[in-house]
Amino acid sequence: MKAKRMVAATMLTFYLLPGVILASDKQKTSNEATSTVYMTSAKSPNYNAILSDAHNWKNEALTEEDFVKYYDIPLTNEEQDYIRKTAKEYDLDFELVLSVCYVESRYNRYAFSGTSVGIMQIQPTWWVDTFQNLGCTDWYSLEDNVKMGCYILNYLFTEYGQTSKVLSAYNTGNPNANNGYAEKVMQFKEVELKEKK
Repeated sequence: MKAKRMVAATMLTFYLLPGVILASDKQKTSNEATSTVYMTSAKSPNYNAILSDAHNWKNEALTEEDFVKYYDIPLTNEEQDYIRKTAKEYDLDFELVLSVCYVESRYNRYAFSGTSVGIMQIQPTWWVDTFQNLGCTDWYSLEDNVKMGCYILNYLFTEYGQTSKVLSAYNTGNPNANNGYAEKVMQFKEVELKEKK
């Protein structure tokens, strides 16, 4: 009975002591680190230091990689990483590029439709000089084809600005084409593109 009282008294002291840090592991998530602040007394002389530490832990614990999404599509994480990096280089939305790849080829890097090739269905006739200037050599390489496709999308955004016009121009060369292509891409992006569990 005496032992139980001692344990209870120790626990009561632990919880009531101002400034006691209950979560001191710097690997905590931002929510856990922030909750430390609420579990300490604002009257403690260490309160501001604890608040500062929680802020630092949040910055240290969460990096850009913690927010990377991988999608349930037939592309490896490494391939998605490459597309993400290339989209960023060309100031494009990653999910938009993934959606263009889907609508164009169903992610088939070897797709061929008579005049268009690769995962983003580029027409070599129109882009051969630019392709070479970008340092690309293989139209069927996922990396080279995506780089060329992102270059084209970036160019079209510079020309037309509006996503629907850009997508229509990408597909037909005409920004005012009304063939449903832009709607297909946006439908996939907004509804069908699912994050991996």
